[in-house]
Amino acid sequence: MSEDATPDLATQTPPGDGSAGRAGAGRSSRLILLIVATLLITVGFLLFIKTYHDYVHSPDPIISEATLVRIKPGMSFRQIAELLTDQGVISNPGLFRLLAHQKGVTTRIQAGEYTFKPGFTPLQILDISSRGDVTFWKLAVPEGFDVYDIARRLSALGNWSEERFLAAAEDRDKAATLGVPVESLEGYLFPAVYELRLSMTEEQIINLMIRRGQAEKTEQRAAKAEELGLTWHQVLTLASMIEKETPAKDEMPTISGVFSNRLDKNMLLQSDPTAVYGLPDFKGPIKKKDLERKSPYNTYLHKGLPPGPICNPGTEAIDAALNPADTEYLYFVASGDGRHVFSKTYSGHMKNIRKYRKNN
Repeated sequence: MSEDATPDLATQTPPGDGSAGRAGAGRSSRLILLIVATLLITVGFLLFIKTYHDYVHSPDPIISEATLVRIKPGMSFRQIAELLTDQGVISNPGLFRLLAHQKGVTTRIQAGEYTFKPGFTPLQILDISSRGDVTFWKLAVPEGFDVYDIARRLSALGNWSEERFLAAAEDRDKAATLGVPVESLEGYLFPAVYELRLSMTEEQIINLMIRRGQAEKTEQRAAKAEELGLTWHQVLTLASMIEKETPAKDEMPTISGVFSNRLDKNMLLQSDPTAVYGLPDFKGPIKKKDLERKSPYNTYLHKGLPPGPICNPGTEAIDAALNPADTEYLYFVASGDGRHVFSKTYSGHMKNIRKYRKNN
């Protein structure tokens, strides 16, 4: 080979010409970006987990006061979440839906009225509504309350109407279906503590009370009434008079005995509470003009039992009506301490009246 053909090593390009270095730098950059992205995702995920955990287990600050929410039948869970958001119960419907999906309760939320209070967490809100822990209003009906008393107490709960309750209690058709010979359902609304749902109507509340009262008419009591020659309506009527005459349960059979004796002798029952029955605003005390008041219920004017009950009697009064004491008493007068003094004769009765009315 000639000298001119000898290669010029100084001018030759070495293998790799720098592209491998650039590729390595690129891979390093992508790795760094991947690591950074992974770190960001991890940090973001951890932050989300913390946010979600805090949301689930911390009281939702949006609830500023006790809030009643009515969940209607057929609502989807999305609609329920929107309702809770609109009514100021939850602040983050998205996280709330996620919680429900995690718990598997999106199809288990029960219709009804719920009260959510400050301090409730989203988890508690979800648990309450999925268990169906609906809000009840307690209506306490004491023995001796009449329909007017019940109507006023029901109306005081704030969700029901006194007028609608009285109209339902004086429904002639409903009374007829129960075999009640008068228009009013007085006496058939059993005194007890009732748990009411907001969705209940006044008529449904009355039905609830009637069903509770029907449970008192056991076979044994029905047989006893038949033995005495009394209809169940008459039993309730007599029991209502006993209930109104005394708060002392141990006196009830004796007062029942007095009424039984007077009925047997065809005497006027002369029960003061019957004279003022039907006066919804009566405050007492009973006066002479009240005893002369013209009313079919006034046993100072009409012999026998009144047309129907004058209040809603409890179990003790019903049992007293069915089991009058074997006594010769025909009269009684209040002694001023919630009890009564009994006598067999009119002269003895007048003596007691002078004594105890003077003392009181």
